[in-house]
Amino acid sequence: MNLKFFVSNKEIMKIEILNEILTSNRRIFLKDLTRKFNVSKNSILRYTAELRDDLNVLFEDIKLLYSEDGNYVITTKSSQDHAYLINKVQEYYIENSTLFLILKKILETDWSITQISNSLNFSLSTVYAKIAQLNEFAKPYNIELSLLQNGRFKGNEFNVRYFIYRLVLFENKTNKDNPFNPLISKSFIDITNVNNVLLNKKNLTSSEEMRLRMLQGVSLHRLKRNHRPLEYDQPFLDDITFFNVPDFHLFESTPLISEEQRKLESFVFCFLLRSTIFEIESNEKKSNIVNKYKHSNLAIAKDTEFLLQEFSKQFDIIYTSEQTQLDSYYLLLINLIYFKHTSINLSVFFENEFICSDSDINKPGSNTKNKNDIDLFLLSAPVREHFSGCTEESLLQLSHIFHYIYDVNKPLKKIRVFVQFSKNIHTVNLINQCLINAFNPDSLEIIKDPTQADLIVSDTYEGKKFDTNHFYFDNTYDPNQYKQLVQYVGNLCCNNMFRESK
Repeated sequence: MNLKFFVSNKEIMKIEILNEILTSNRRIFLKDLTRKFNVSKNSILRYTAELRDDLNVLFEDIKLLYSEDGNYVITTKSSQDHAYLINKVQEYYIENSTLFLILKKILETDWSITQISNSLNFSLSTVYAKIAQLNEFAKPYNIELSLLQNGRFKGNEFNVRYFIYRLVLFENKTNKDNPFNPLISKSFIDITNVNNVLLNKKNLTSSEEMRLRMLQGVSLHRLKRNHRPLEYDQPFLDDITFFNVPDFHLFESTPLISEEQRKLESFVFCFLLRSTIFEIESNEKKSNIVNKYKHSNLAIAKDTEFLLQEFSKQFDIIYTSEQTQLDSYYLLLINLIYFKHTSINLSVFFENEFICSDSDINKPGSNTKNKNDIDLFLLSAPVREHFSGCTEESLLQLSHIFHYIYDVNKPLKKIRVFVQFSKNIHTVNLINQCLINAFNPDSLEIIKDPTQADLIVSDTYEGKKFDTNHFYFDNTYDPNQYKQLVQYVGNLCCNNMFRESK
């Protein structure tokens, strides 16, 4: 699913028009927009007029104008990133969409469908249709939205919280101090305790702070306002034991919630945080967690080791890099914990189902490369025997993480570059040093044999003698040629990195 499930086609068109005006390298005229979007002149005039009004609502100093020369321009008194402007407009449309207005009433009140319908002035059929749509979104999480249910959802409470978090994350396209209702308790989104105890006073980005507020806000609102505590068995707690920080408490003691429940909520939040905001944890802490699992007798640790070893044999991978080995183990471990205990379809970790469409997922360069080989590995006899209680469909959910493990651990063939220059004796070394400084030695190699080169850089035309890539470089004093050369080699490295098969 993507943006079209939440906003109208007209609003999507306005977003695309804004993007075209902001990112084009040339002036944009009315005829350009009618031709690009294949709509009438009157339609473009109507869309741009509405877009101008929307920008006036959102920004004080950003205007969409129609210049005297007849082209569209965006004026601003302050420096704003183009992506921020587009995300802010998307956010505005999402927040005011029928789907999210209904969702907010469902999550923030205990009203019936009739009361929600009356308060928003929507028909009952519209409310029922949007609830059905939300339940389609909820299927990968194995939960169901039900207004007759205490807490509004049927299913595992952990899954419910994760689903709500993903919805809130999708709605909030820009960083905010409070991504929830203004009336939410300030204690629910005060992350001081989490940062001090769990993250050792880490310097957080604005995005990390907001996502942390979302996770904590959803968890505490579900527990304290919806009275929906987590319920988990001991095997799950055993498998996440080394993510726990014993000194951390998600909230202060209260007579309304037992100490046992407080401990459980805090325990699970330690895992939820690290499995949701992956980059927030330091390498030192991740390494400490991984080493504890490796030296334990936990079945989940043995499962992780088994799969990494079998994958290494099948795909001829040697985990030589300490960093990629650490990340591979850590991420596979997290995936296996979700796989074993939550019944959430693992695809939601790799495909943002609120953004990607099926066509996005299947584009070249996405996780479809090596798909058949990885699927065959997951359905091979050793894996099937090790996970004898799992269906083929469930095992294939692990394919996404193994695409990642393959990509970060499989050594790449170096781009071999041969450089020659006929006009002087020093430019060859200058170009060589430029490339050595710009690229990792694991990705590029300077060679002396042109027959082995993936790229020949030269100030003379070599014709078809060498069937390889050529870059014409003739002016050692032109900085643009160095820039173009680095960009050209960068494209070759990128194409080499995102290869299609093993």
